[in-house]
Amino acid sequence: MTPSDQQIAATEKTGAGPLSRLGLGVNEALLVLMVVALSVQGPNLFAFGGMDFTLGHALVGVVGAASVARVLLARRRPILPSASINVLFVTFVVITLVDTPVHGFGATILKYAFQYLVLIVALNLMVLVGGEKSERLILAGAWIVLAIVLINALAHAGAFLEYYDHPWDGHPNYATVFSGGVNLEATWPAMLGVFCRNDRGGWTYLGLTYVFGALTQSRAGLMLAVGAIVYVLLVKDGGRPGLRRVAVVAILAAAAALYIVAGPRAASVHSATESVSVTEEETVSDAPQGIPGRRGIWMGSIEAFYDAPVLGYGAGNAMDAVRAVTGYPYHEDNVHNYPLQVLLDFGLVGLAVFAVVVVRFLALGVRARFRSPFAAFVALYLVGGMIQFKGGELLVGFALAGLVAFGYDMLRERA
Repeated sequence: MTPSDQQIAATEKTGAGPLSRLGLGVNEALLVLMVVALSVQGPNLFAFGGMDFTLGHALVGVVGAASVARVLLARRRPILPSASINVLFVTFVVITLVDTPVHGFGATILKYAFQYLVLIVALNLMVLVGGEKSERLILAGAWIVLAIVLINALAHAGAFLEYYDHPWDGHPNYATVFSGGVNLEATWPAMLGVFCRNDRGGWTYLGLTYVFGALTQSRAGLMLAVGAIVYVLLVKDGGRPGLRRVAVVAILAAAAALYIVAGPRAASVHSATESVSVTEEETVSDAPQGIPGRRGIWMGSIEAFYDAPVLGYGAGNAMDAVRAVTGYPYHEDNVHNYPLQVLLDFGLVGLAVFAVVVVRFLALGVRARFRSPFAAFVALYLVGGMIQFKGGELLVGFALAGLVAFGYDMLRERA
């Protein structure tokens, strides 16, 4: 055992007590709590610089502070993110500050900063815990999050009954656990499914997220649930998948596709307007939802791009620019396409740096066959980012932490 390993072992002994009798040390408990804290947003506590700080942020702060204390007690040298992540973050910060005098302060940069802090804290905590154990603990946290989400949905069963009585182009309307609405309520638990194993417990978790995505009429949630199922059944173990697994995945993917094009939302989606103009009588509630509404936003985004092509408008200011050029009072806070969001927020300069980082990630991921669930999580985020996400999401910072800590091939770690 190396000296650093002895220090970690000694640190774990200092955390003996009720947690150790449950098979959890302090570090392990903090990792599970971090997954829950990053997911359960809760009510807003206060606003600063245009950004809302929630109960979830406070929980992350508490868990993060405790995690920093554990790292310091272990007397290990802190580990920082990779150079590519650092360059991307600095690029976004500098461009936002340069844009501020012209387009106003981009408050979303505070989310990116918080995401970066989560990355650093989680990275060092995961190194203390270890790769295989971290994977198991994150799955335990995911189960807790999914349970909270499902219990909350059951408590709002009336909203589901109302929706299915008269479906509209949207989702059942109720107060969600994740900030951002019902769509993200289905998306994040589905993405956490990549930490499942190919066993009964994993099938149960993946099946629940698949069904929940369908019930909430979240096309993104259903799509990403299928993505997690594909990963766990066909990719994660590194072996050659059997015909039964391939058949199961094919059936689930086909059923999801059929549900998307012929489900309760389909009729309202096809009839929704694609107009990006507005009259004085129209209100925010009249703005088209779903794919037709997003097409209008994307068309407006292209128009807005020409007014600030090099450095964009600053973090999170994209939709203000779209509303200005279209005259339509969209109530969305993002353009529902993350690469396009990066282009509008940070211009061609920011998009170029982002593209280099993504290409490098994909190249390394393909080389390792995405055997790391952390890499799979980020990959699903990029896929889902084609129709949603604004940037600075905390769970993405958490996943990047695991990727930096353990690399792209977790099979080696498990071996």
